[in-house]
Amino acid sequence: MARTISTDFDEKRDAILKAATTVFAENGFDRASMNMVAKACNISKAGLYHYFPSKNSVLFGLLKRHLIG
Repeated sequence: MARTISTDFDEKRDAILKAATTVFAENGFDRASMNMVAKACNISKAGLYHYFPSKNSVLFGLLKRHLIG
């Protein structure tokens, strides 16, 4: 059975993107890891992968957020 989307999915996703912005700025995208982003968000790495399947998808989420709104 497919996993359902929680009612606060968008809020958690936004919190992840905010934390990822800091992690990427401090470490550079190449040196930043999904583990670093998960720690910054205080969630498990598996939880992070529920919202974003890869580090590139986090980056694209940031770009979309800042370019489209």
